[in-house]
Amino acid sequence: MKSILLVAALALTGPAVFAQTTPAGNLTADKKDNTLVVELPQEGVAAWQRVAQVLTDRGYPFAHSDINLLVLTTAFNPISSTSSLSVSAVVRGHQLTLRGRSESVSVVGTQSQLTTVRRSTSLAGVSEGWQELEAIARELGGTVRYSRLVVR
Repeated sequence: MKSILLVAALALTGPAVFAQTTPAGNLTADKKDNTLVVELPQEGVAAWQRVAQVLTDRGYPFAHSDINLLVLTTAFNPISSTSSLSVSAVVRGHQLTLRGRSESVSVVGTQSQLTTVRRSTSLAGVSEGWQELEAIARELGGTVRYSRLVVR
């Protein structure tokens, strides 16, 4: 009897589990957001190639790319006199997830500081890295959503 109830419960929850979800994130950015999710017209390899082309056109050299996994990471590319940006991109279907890491040098001869790019800096302005990620997203086209990805 218990097994019949278990099967019935699983059958009722199945459609909800396998239903297509809405894109992650919000349409407006929060100061702690660190991820842009772009809904692209292309999907799969075509979307990956589009992202690779946009990043190449913007001067980013690739550090790692895998067309089978549909991921790529760029080497650091200068975006200002004191900051460089590395971009990570992952394609899943029509969705592209963009994140950035910023490398900044405040004084010549000191070690650079690596940070995850967030919308706002600690001094309450929109970060240069975030502005660059948004420029990349605009160039790709499609709807942009903002999210906060927590990596443990």
